This record gives sequence, structure tokens and C-alpha cells, in this order.
Amino acid sequence: MSRLSYVILFTPQMDRMRQFYRYGLGLPVREDGAEWATFGTEGATLALHAMPDLGRKGIQVRFEEPDIEGRVRQLESRGVRIEGGIQSLARGQVASFWDPEGCLISLHQPGQPEEEPGGSDRQLSVVIINAQDLRGTRAFYRDVVGFQATIDSPWWVQFDTGPAALALHPRVERPEREAHHAGPITVGFATEDFHAWVEEMQARGILTSGPKDEGFGLRAEATDPDGNALAFSEAAARSSLEDELAEEFEEDLAPARAPIRKPFKKGSKAVSRIVVGLGNTTAKPTRRTAGKKPRVRATKGVASARGGGPAGSRVKPKRTADPKRARAKPAIGRLKKAERRTIARQKQAVAGASKGKPVKRAAARMGRR
Repeated sequence: MSRLSYVILFTPQMDRMRQFYRYGLGLPVREDGAEWATFGTEGATLALHAMPDLGRKGIQVRFEEPDIEGRVRQLESRGVRIEGGIQSLARGQVASFWDPEGCLISLHQPGQPEEEPGGSDRQLSVVIINAQDLRGTRAFYRDVVGFQATIDSPWWVQFDTGPAALALHPRVERPEREAHHAGPITVGFATEDFHAWVEEMQARGILTSGPKDEGFGLRAEATDPDGNALAFSEAAARSSLEDELAEEFEEDLAPARAPIRKPFKKGSKAVSRIVVGLGNTTAKPTRRTAGKKPRVRATKGVASARGGGPAGSRVKPKRTADPKRARAKPAIGRLKKAERRTIARQKQAVAGASKGKPVKRAAARMGRR
């Protein structure tokens, strides 16, 4: 997977842009040079590159690649034109190309492993390409570049590019509502302390819109001195270890098997059974049932399967008086009929014996008189 590692702003006014991002937005500075400056942002690193040529002013999105030569051969075989081939720089090798929207994309293989940015509460969370042809741009990044889409809708396409995501959105001309979608690229920032950060930027006069909620959470907008669109939002709450474990347990669809033993009865055989959950209970069609609709029988409340509760009991027992006791199924078939015949014979024997007693016979004779 290619990780979105850098968002580089080529600017002809290096000092003014450095002051804006350092003191206006309050981003911590990691490197500060005359032609190159980086800021400590999580997700991806925001960088400034001095570019006196106004024609080359813009944004470059850079992805980290472990094998840049193999990646370039793959892209060239799919019709992508690499600008100037693979170039060797002080920080490693770089190859650049243009996407259908005219955005400059580069692949970077560092000379030595680079640590992922961290240690800051400011996160560069997303780079949004506001596409005039969303369908064609989506096909380019998905089929040609090979990114996997995690969200694919008519208004938002997001690719799996690491902690910082690459997203596509249709370019719209609605400056009164979504000014950041009217330009070619939007750089999105997120933080957990959203309200405090917005108040700081409002006090400095940085924001051009917001904060407002349009159904996707609170968002605010700003524009840097070069006219690049910036969007700010609240970072999603990080899930705890308990939530992650619970989520994995809920998604576990493996059948649950638990051995149980039928309660012992005098004269019965010791039998063990296996309760299988989440199995396929659909019967295979036979010659008699083939082509016919299955009959659906109305069922009343049925107790849950045994073996899932404590001490091998039912999860929902038949009786609430003793929830830990494993209830046995009632006898069915020939066993049930045998029990009924035995009970009937016992009643007949008791009735016959009672009629033969002297008191009963005398009472019967008096009744006939």
C-alpha cells in the first residue's frame, strides 16, 4: 500500500507562507530552511518549498513507495507518463506524474527509513481533489494507480493511503456554502480540541467560514496567502482496546460448538450431544419437495439452545426458578406414547382395585336400591 507521506506547497512567497502556518494556524515547525520547511502534523507531513516561478505554484501530493522502480514500470505499462523519469535527490528517489485533473503526484522512496509524523495534536487528515470528471479520476486512481477505495459514492470517493487519506469530490461552484470544493485541491486538518483551535484562528482572523454543520459534523474553512483552500474538522474519537476487542467478537461468525450431556435418567443410555450454532438449517430438496414452496409453520416462543449458558444450561432457560439447571427436552415419539400407556394402565389398576373393596360394593348396592 502507498502511504500518503507529504503534502508539498510550492510557493513564491516562502516567508509569508511560513509565518501563516507557524503563527496563524499554530503548527509546530520541524524543519526551517530558506527553501524547505516542514511542520509537525500527524497523518502526513505538511511541507513548504520555495518556487520563484509563478507558473509552478501549486500543491504536490507525495506517496511513499518501498520499490519505486517496480512501481514506475507498472505505471508506464498502464500508460502513465513519468516526468523526467526517476530522479535521485538528497532524501531519496522521486518520480512524478500528472493525474487527469492536472494535479502533480509524486512517488518517493526514501534513502533511509523515515519515521511517521507524530507527537502533535494537529493532524493532516485528508487531501481532497475536487474533480471536474469524478468518474474518470476515480478510474485513474483505482484502476491505473491501484489504490483501493474504502468509500465509493457519487459525492465522495476515499482511498486507503494510510493515516492521511486521498479523497475525490466533485468540483462545485458554491462559494457561499462550500468554497473549499470550488478549487482544485483542498487540504484537510483535524484535531481533537477543535473548538479551542477554531477560537484561536478566529481571534487571529484566519477563518473565512464557519464553524458550521452541514450534516457531516462541524467544519471551518480558511485560505492561505497563496490561495490554497484549507478545511478544519474535529478528529474522530479514538476507539479503546475494549471497543476493538468487542468489535472483533461481534464480527466473529465461526460456529460455536459446546459439548453437553443429557441429564441422566434411570434405564436410559448415557448420550453426549454437540450443539452447533450458526449452522445451515436449510434442508436439501427431495423428489417430493423439489419445485414446491416450503411451508412456513407458525412457531411460538421457543427456548434457546442448550449449552450456551452457565454450567451448560440454556442461555434463556424454560423456567426462571432455577436458571442454572439444564432442562431436558420432553420425550417425543414412541417414548411419549409408552409413557402415556403406562400412566393409563396405572389409572385403570387403581380404579379396579378401589371398586373391589367391601365399602365400595355396599355403597354401590345402596345406590341401586
